[in-house]
Amino acid sequence: MRPLVLLCLLMRLGVEGFAYSAARAFAPQRWAGATEALPRVLLPRGGGRAGSVVSAASDDATPLEEQLSRTKAMLDAEDYAGAADESAAALEVLPDLAEAARLRGRALLDPLLDQMLAGAQLEPSEFGEAYEAFRLAAVMDPENNEEARMELVRIEELCKMAADAGKGEPG
Repeated sequence: MRPLVLLCLLMRLGVEGFAYSAARAFAPQRWAGATEALPRVLLPRGGGRAGSVVSAASDDATPLEEQLSRTKAMLDAEDYAGAADESAAALEVLPDLAEAARLRGRALLDPLLDQMLAGAQLEPSEFGEAYEAFRLAAVMDPENNEEARMELVRIEELCKMAADAGKGEPG
């Protein structure tokens, strides 16, 4: 079985800790700063479900908007301790947002892996959105997102192998 297909299959099956060692040495040089070139993903409130976006002109403020408003008011009043506490409370949603980003990454990556298992030759750029989703998950909840960090390494390895295969190198 070709290494690229094997790696893809192992990723699709969720085999933990699998890493292609040759790419590990390559990844730091190739991917340093690579996320700056990827498109940024902005989701509307409610994750993009119809009717869930709240207008800025609306009187229906979300709890987060209310917390931000209180934080700004505290900063204006030079209540720095209160503003720090209020903003810390607002940031408590980060683990949930990290989980949403991780799930988005999985939803974007799995169909690509299925295509590769079916024999499709994908360009490394096709993994950009999945990579960005896992990167966001890892940044938003670094202590509890081992899967996101592992998927980042795996995507880097897949892209390296796909690029090598595209050049006609054995892989």
